[in-house]
Amino acid sequence: MKGVTVEDMREEIEDMLSACFEGEISRENGQIYMILPDGQKFNVSVDEAAA
Repeated sequence: MKGVTVEDMREEIEDMLSACFEGEISRENGQIYMILPDGQKFNVSVDEAAA
């Protein structure tokens, strides 16, 4: 059985952020960036953890 890929996880997190917050979401080199309407900025890094 195939597990969840890093790409799957990143897409789901982007979708969750979009659903929970107003703002602009983008991605570059595996980092998810979000800019809220007031200009506040966040970045989220998602990588698979070592076993």
